[in-house]
Amino acid sequence: MPKSIIKYEGKDFYNDYCSNLKDFILLEYFESVDNEYVGKIATNDTIYPIEIEVHIPHTFPHNKMLFVTCSLSGYPHLIPFDRNNPQKGNWFCLNTAFAENPKAQLDEEFSRLRGWLRNNLRADLPRQIKNSTTQTALQIFNAYEGNNPDEINELSEKSSLTFVGDFAVNSENFNETFGYLYVVKHPSGKFSVFKEKEGTNEKLPYVLVNHMPADMYRFASWVDEFKWDKKLCDILLPNFKWREIDEVNLKRVQKSFFQNISDEEIERDQQFLIGELSKINVPQTHKEALRKEVDEMIKKNREYCEYLDQPIGSIYDIEEADGSEEEYYKSINKLYYFAIGIAFDDDISWFLVSTNLQHRVFAEYNYDLVRYSCNIKETIDVNLRISYSNIIGRKEIFGRGELHSSLSDKKIAIVGLGAIGSPIAEALARGGAKYLTLWDGDIVEAGNICRSVYDNADIGNAKAQALSAHLKRISPFCNVIPKGCWYDSDYTDECSYIGGNFYGNVNYNSQKEFLDTLHEYDIVIDCTASNELLHFLSYAATDVDLLSLCITNKATHMLCLSNHDGNPFEMRKHLLASIEQDTDNFYVEGTGCYSPTFLATSCDIQSLVNLCVRSIHRQIQKQGYVSSTIWHYSGDNIVADTFCRYQLDHSQITMLVPRSSIIKMRQLPVLRNGNMGYLLGGYNTNRNVIYVTSAISQLEFNEMVGRIRKLSNGIIDYIGNVCVGSHIGNLPLETEIQYIEKIAENKDVDTNNPLLATVSSEGKIDFRLYINGKFVLFQLIGD
Repeated sequence: MPKSIIKYEGKDFYNDYCSNLKDFILLEYFESVDNEYVGKIATNDTIYPIEIEVHIPHTFPHNKMLFVTCSLSGYPHLIPFDRNNPQKGNWFCLNTAFAENPKAQLDEEFSRLRGWLRNNLRADLPRQIKNSTTQTALQIFNAYEGNNPDEINELSEKSSLTFVGDFAVNSENFNETFGYLYVVKHPSGKFSVFKEKEGTNEKLPYVLVNHMPADMYRFASWVDEFKWDKKLCDILLPNFKWREIDEVNLKRVQKSFFQNISDEEIERDQQFLIGELSKINVPQTHKEALRKEVDEMIKKNREYCEYLDQPIGSIYDIEEADGSEEEYYKSINKLYYFAIGIAFDDDISWFLVSTNLQHRVFAEYNYDLVRYSCNIKETIDVNLRISYSNIIGRKEIFGRGELHSSLSDKKIAIVGLGAIGSPIAEALARGGAKYLTLWDGDIVEAGNICRSVYDNADIGNAKAQALSAHLKRISPFCNVIPKGCWYDSDYTDECSYIGGNFYGNVNYNSQKEFLDTLHEYDIVIDCTASNELLHFLSYAATDVDLLSLCITNKATHMLCLSNHDGNPFEMRKHLLASIEQDTDNFYVEGTGCYSPTFLATSCDIQSLVNLCVRSIHRQIQKQGYVSSTIWHYSGDNIVADTFCRYQLDHSQITMLVPRSSIIKMRQLPVLRNGNMGYLLGGYNTNRNVIYVTSAISQLEFNEMVGRIRKLSNGIIDYIGNVCVGSHIGNLPLETEIQYIEKIAENKDVDTNNPLLATVSSEGKIDFRLYINGKFVLFQLIGD
């Protein structure tokens, strides 16, 4: 037999442990019974004397021990030990965490037991709680007073009416005393209530009152207390014929079941009954119901003469005549629901009410009309089932993963709701963003489904509207404003698409109006890849955080460019031009105008988008702004490339250098003359910003520079040299200085102000710009 690697304790250990407890007394020593040790303890200082049987498995702590008592019942988390034998008592469900050895586990178990006794036992409660209402109230008190998420979730699961969002508790959100709630009705019969209509499948009637009636389980109690009229009763309980004649049974008593009655005799009976009704002293509503039955009697007797001894005109006859007895039983068992909100001050407590036709309470009246007997049933009350509601708040929805308030509180506009914009919006909504405005002038097409958050039901709908509905189903705490919708201006069912185009056409619309709209937001995220839009935004959004997001073909790179680092349009132009793409392999849709779009799978895009949102969140929380980043795939890894910003001494000229290029400079091979390589990049339109896009070795310059010029349409070119720094002033050899000066004097090249990057033996890199006949040093901005 293999030897156990774990040593379990015996009964003597547990006897010694319990004998040394100060607040418990060991009444019966532990003995081995069916693979466990069983002993008995008693509490030393509680409101009631409590005896507890302790069951400890032989394999403890790898199997759970139980505390079982017959001293208490009806308290929260006291569960029957054996449902078939109530005399065996109840065990304390303590939800104890695992410890690594018997001693530590016992300490944890007894600590939890002490806590349960301290929190639940009160002088005003009996030892045996049998009232179910008291048990429910204690469970709710125990959960919310202790702020126990597990218990609160357990209660939520039992609630039949769940409000998603905190709008339900504030009476200001309900202008009418009755109306409808937007709900999702689940197959279980439970309801989830939402503030917005999007994503719901039913409307639940509701009524508001200001207190409980004498008997909350009787419909008549509510009606009489609050003077509900017939219109409201019909809204809350349709098909119930509330306080109306429900059934009229008219039966011929002087003919046997098998005798036929002639038409003439039936007509004589009709005239006789009309005369009898004029004499009888009955309520007017009963008289009207009887007269109606008499008027129908000729037709019914002709059709059902074989049923003369059966009630005429009853709901049972109708169902049998239709041949749908099964449908009848379905109808009387069908549950009807409505909600009651009890408003106190500015708060509302909600209850779900349910009932069916079987729960009607009747008053029966019998009238003798000589040859006929009449039975009338009138509905006078309905028995109700009442269940409690719960509210899912912000903490319950976002407690597992909420964005920091530095981002979630900002007013964010997302422009372009395609493969990038729609998952960006979804990630923000799932993180608890409070204000999102969605801009797009397009509709959802079939090609959008494979890599956006839309589904096939959205095809043909406005992107802004479809995404707005999607986000509202995710978060009731996000104020989502869709800009772009279909509008039927003349009610002809011929709709036009309005709004949605964030930029519009600046040549024809007011730029002031556009700027006013722009400044409604804290952050504008441009996901359109539109050069025209980004060009205008880059110059207009000077005091608004602007982010430009775009993905290259095949999703090899994703650029997140921030106006904190400069002009995003100029940055994107140079950085995209420096990335070698498969520009001959785009996806082209349709047969009309040539409109290529980049190729990329959803998994590739989603990975980059989620990293982008994560970076935005982390940076805003840490430093209050977003720095530019390029993510690109390297096999199965994603590499993030950030930027260093430099300022030229005593000048407004700035420079942006990718950290990957700085790393590459340190790795360039060194030639005998101290040369290492060349810098590639470009200048902005005003030539006051330099963009270094890459560094290449001197050996590969001739091979690469021509191809790079061609691929970038001349945007990317030679802009400077990389050399080993000398020990004197960190400048290169005199020959290199002369080479740079010679380039600066060459009027045939664009780079009349070349850069000089010097790499010291310690790896420190200094940048200088040759300007006005001398080298001027750049200073690093930030870290």
